[in-house]
Amino acid sequence: MHNFQIFHIQLDEAKNLENLSQNTNIVFFNGNNIDSFKCINFSKNTVFVSKNNLLRDFLKIDNFILAPVDIAKLKSKLEIILQDTIIKFGDIKLTEERIVNNKNKKYSILTEIEKNILKEIILKKKCKKDYIKEKILNIKKNLETNSLDSHLTRIRKKIDSIDGNIKIVSKRDLLLITNSWRGYHSEKIFVKSGIIVMIW
Repeated sequence: MHNFQIFHIQLDEAKNLENLSQNTNIVFFNGNNIDSFKCINFSKNTVFVSKNNLLRDFLKIDNFILAPVDIAKLKSKLEIILQDTIIKFGDIKLTEERIVNNKNKKYSILTEIEKNILKEIILKKKCKKDYIKEKILNIKKNLETNSLDSHLTRIRKKIDSIDGNIKIVSKRDLLLITNSWRGYHSEKIFVKSGIIVMIW
């Protein structure tokens, strides 16, 4: 990790820091007063390191490392948490919230559900509609609904808007993805910059 700004501050000063809602943050908290955390708008890419285990439940967060922890373990856990996966297929890549055409650099913003649906189809190549309904849309497979078709229509329009050469094809109970380039791969990119906040 490099290019991380470091701040050593009191909790009530943290809410005055800019960009906490957009950046990748690593927050070290060495205190007991957790009520003020509710006033701070951290991004979803925030990792909390604290000896106060109540903080995890209070903020309802998954990216939590219980202190004390040695440096080697801390580094290993941070690398896993802060690692981002970029999925590439054909001429497009799928990042956190965007679908990007690598050739012309056009992009479109995806909702969380759209991203998860497209990611699942790309990685599986052949994906059962019922699987997406149950695992992503939380719909029972025997329930008749057009929800999946509506999401697929929006995804296809976004692919067309960036002139992507991939196609999502429906075949009975399956969803397939095709492209003229053939093949896909994913790359793991480690976050290089962000904000480290040491709160006391």
